[in-house]
Amino acid sequence: MRFEDFVSESKKSDAHEKTIAKAFRGLSLPNKLPKWMIDYGFVPGAKVVKSRQTGGSGIKPDIIVTFDQGPSLRISAKMSNADFFGNWYPKHKVRSDLGDELVKPLSDATMEFVKKFKGRGDPFVGVSISFGKRSGQTAKKFTDLFPVGLIKRVVAGGSPDAEVNANSLYATSDVPSTIGALINSLEPISDSVIKKLSKNFNIIFRPVYTGSNRSNMSKPTWVQAVPKEKLSQPTEIKTQEELMRVAQWTATPLDSDISHNKVKALLKKYNIIVPSP
Repeated sequence: MRFEDFVSESKKSDAHEKTIAKAFRGLSLPNKLPKWMIDYGFVPGAKVVKSRQTGGSGIKPDIIVTFDQGPSLRISAKMSNADFFGNWYPKHKVRSDLGDELVKPLSDATMEFVKKFKGRGDPFVGVSISFGKRSGQTAKKFTDLFPVGLIKRVVAGGSPDAEVNANSLYATSDVPSTIGALINSLEPISDSVIKKLSKNFNIIFRPVYTGSNRSNMSKPTWVQAVPKEKLSQPTEIKTQEELMRVAQWTATPLDSDISHNKVKALLKKYNIIVPSP
């Protein structure tokens, strides 16, 4: 997906979440609820106290609805055409959401990718990671490395009972006109639902081109271009091929989250000057 398309999809997703949050306000749950909601403890007829969009605050639910009785409804709102389920994942986020043991396999997979990836010619100094739908050479099936169950942690977090984690999934682009229809569009984040998601769930490798991806240069990278030696004078690098003559790929440390900007700054100290937007 091109960056421009991603921005467009992000705006659509934001509007989608706001519409869902608004659809709950001032209403009550239907008197008849799906079995999964009853099993979870939701109370038929419970009044909505508050419904809000979380606004990219770093927690798993996109919308949180609280009621005058029973648990909160914490919705992960993934549009049916959404490309990203976990965006720009840093290593510390993988450790907290998925576990320490997943960081090295993901790091190794990124290194394997970057050594084979030809790119578009202009320089990139690192590769970030996202999770979601993707095809082509920048994607690797999540289940090639990890069991299906771990997708649940990416989408919902480690525990569905924790307030920072989601307990339901809204995976359609439509917003029904009634709260009953909206509730019926929700799915529990169950093993069967996650198994359906797994068919389109990939590790997405995201090279950040220094000359055109200004807004993404602050994102964490999983591998970095490290200088082989300091050049005798400042030297402009115009292609990826030129960069690889004076630098080599190294995995970023497991205990730190280095941005593409920091990699670029390190290269500059060694007189390796890559393009800026």
